[in-house]
Amino acid sequence: MFLPGIALLLATTNPLSIPGAAGPAIYIAVTVFFLVIVARFELLSVVPANVYGYAATAAFGLQTANAGGALTMNMTNPVLIVILSTILGAVFGLLSAKLAAAIEKKA
Repeated sequence: MFLPGIALLLATTNPLSIPGAAGPAIYIAVTVFFLVIVARFELLSVVPANVYGYAATAAFGLQTANAGGALTMNMTNPVLIVILSTILGAVFGLLSAKLAAAIEKKA
């Protein structure tokens, strides 16, 4: 989730002064390139999962009014919101699987 945060920061500050919608697209393309490059490391080798997390974070950040809060450490930071949502979703998925297993044992 580090790279989409950088892309959002670059998209909101636009340090290269790229006009229009091309700016965010170019910043995202460059950071996605690095996302694929780090896939040679075993921990980050699942490219589809990496891209899914990146896309969720970048899309949420670019579609909300608080994309400029990519450096703030509160609940207006789109990167933080997506990270917490992903963790919460994983916890609910784990609890759901355990509940389903417990119900199946009773039946």
